[in-house]
Parts: sequence; structure tokens; C-alpha cells
Amino acid sequence: MSALPSFAAKWIVPRMMRFQERHPEIELRITAAEKLVDFARDNVDIAVRFGGGQWPGVALDHILDEDATPVCSPAIAAGLKDPADLAHHTLLHESMHPLLVPGWADWLNVAGVTGIDASKGPMFSHTHMMLQAAIDGQGVALGGRVLISDDLAAGRLVAPFDVWLPSGSAYYVAYPPTAADRPKIKAFRDWVMDEIAAVIGSG
Repeated sequence: MSALPSFAAKWIVPRMMRFQERHPEIELRITAAEKLVDFARDNVDIAVRFGGGQWPGVALDHILDEDATPVCSPAIAAGLKDPADLAHHTLLHESMHPLLVPGWADWLNVAGVTGIDASKGPMFSHTHMMLQAAIDGQGVALGGRVLISDDLAAGRLVAPFDVWLPSGSAYYVAYPPTAADRPKIKAFRDWVMDEIAAVIGSG
């Protein structure tokens, strides 16, 4: 299977043992890649993609619409009582998908915060790098619900404000239309849906 690097690192890899226990007959091979899969050419059976769902020539199953909220280490969260307090902290940014992922300017606007330069702060090419910096106490990141779910549950990250900004994008399972009934495609698709349902239920 193919997935974006951050989704593979933060979501698939921590859960892959559960898939293998559920389907020991299937050998899972994970490829992390930014590019869209060409199922006719690449050695890939199924992919998880993030975007608007406009990829012609492939079958798509909608997994989850994504939204985002600020997250940080517990130590930093202790000093965040109001969104305006972000003025005293470093904002962390992800640069790979600026058109798909909400930025700080969008979130601050929804939260009603003014007077903060939303462009300042370290920039990371991938979300999992940005989230690791937040875990290490280097600043506050704007994280999507799916990718921050495990870190929130483990207490590595804290979401100090209950203000979520819809991204307008979603996660999808993609595969060749002719492969919809293949057992291993159905097995992976159903497993992803069950795992995402658990995230929604815990959120």
C-alpha cells in the first residue's frame, strides 16, 4: 500500500500489527510517497490519499473529513489559557500541502485572535516532523485530527483549545476499479474504516 509519509509514519505504522493479527495471510508492504499512485505501472495495490477526492480513473472510498486544532506539549499547554496566549509561543508550520491543510492565519481568524504574525516560526516539509517538534516542546503546531489522535491519547500532545478548523479536504482509500472485489483490497479497506471509526469514537 502507498500513503503520504506523515500518514504512514503517524497512523499506519503504529497500527500495522493489528492489521497483521487480523489478516495473517496478507503481507503488508508500505510505501511512503508524495506522488499519486499509477496503479497500472507502480507495484501498489491500494493507497490512502489526502485531498479533494478528484483523482480520475481510480475507485475511491471516503474515510474521513479532516479538521485541525493547535497542539503542544503538556508543559506548554499549562500556560495556554486563551488563544490570545499563542502570541507568547512559537508557531510551527507544515509547508508540503498549503492548499490542503489549514494554516495558522485561518485558525486564528476562526478563533477571533488578532495581533499575531501567523507567518513566523519554523517550517517543516512533513507533518510528522512538525508534530515531533511540538512533542519536544519547541512550539505549538496546527495538527489534523487523524494524525494527532495517538499522541493526544498517549498524553504526548495536548489540544488546549476546543476550536477545530475544517480543512476542506479528506482522507480516501484509492484502488483500481477492477480490484474492488479482491479479498486483500476489501480486507485493508474494511480495516482502515474500522480503525478510523475508533478514532472518531474516541474524539
